[in-house]
Amino acid sequence: MNILKIVNDKQNVLLNDSQTCAFLKYRLTFSGVGDFPEGGWQVIPNWEYKIFQKKEINMRSRGSTSSMITIMIPIAHRDLDEYYIYSVASASPLEMISMEERMAVDSATGLKKPMFGCRVAVPYTTDIGSILRGLEIYVYSNKTSHSEKYGIEVFDEKGKPVFNSANYYLRAKNTFIKRYTDAVANSDKFKGSHTYDVIKLGITMGISAYGQLVGIDGNVVYTYPDASVPANFFEFTKYSGTLQYIVSELDQHKHFPKSVDLTEI
Repeated sequence: MNILKIVNDKQNVLLNDSQTCAFLKYRLTFSGVGDFPEGGWQVIPNWEYKIFQKKEINMRSRGSTSSMITIMIPIAHRDLDEYYIYSVASASPLEMISMEERMAVDSATGLKKPMFGCRVAVPYTTDIGSILRGLEIYVYSNKTSHSEKYGIEVFDEKGKPVFNSANYYLRAKNTFIKRYTDAVANSDKFKGSHTYDVIKLGITMGISAYGQLVGIDGNVVYTYPDASVPANFFEFTKYSGTLQYIVSELDQHKHFPKSVDLTEI
């Protein structure tokens, strides 16, 4: 293992030839308008990106109504040894955000293939098109793109590039992990908020305890219990939950040369 150490007036940066970074591969945006079909998380896609909406009752509080937006994006251009990390930014507050990869049936071939799914919830009276046009999905890959013009490249012992300074990479500001290991008898324990010193916040959702919702508003990430879950749910199930997310700074991506409308990745 070899380490390249770069020293500046603020910090030391260690480039380790046995590790790699997450490099920005796609910045996905939405420029469309129009109506979106009703549908939920279980909709089987026909292997082109799809956006669905669904009316959600009693999410924020009893009697509240929200619009749940589901975005399904096929993963078709990823190598077998490649992985993706996703970071989502929004110009508008989001009452809830979740993301995952899942297998779905490609109706053209009948085969199961991976898709990225992202769900966001907004107030029911909000125009969904305007929310989507302010939404950005940043897709990072562990694969570097080669550049012969400038920068620093680090290679592992097999000559495989693991870092390229000419690439845009994930700048994690914080990884938040909270474990609920006791018997949670009161759902108020699932409430909280954290403010982060970022210009443009991106959030990568890992997991959250069942019944716990995660929202973002500017540079604030907040959590609260799902009002549709029975008040004593956390007591009688005796589940141990974990909240995990990554906050990243996306402002440095403003010069990323290319954005694409929601499409295959």
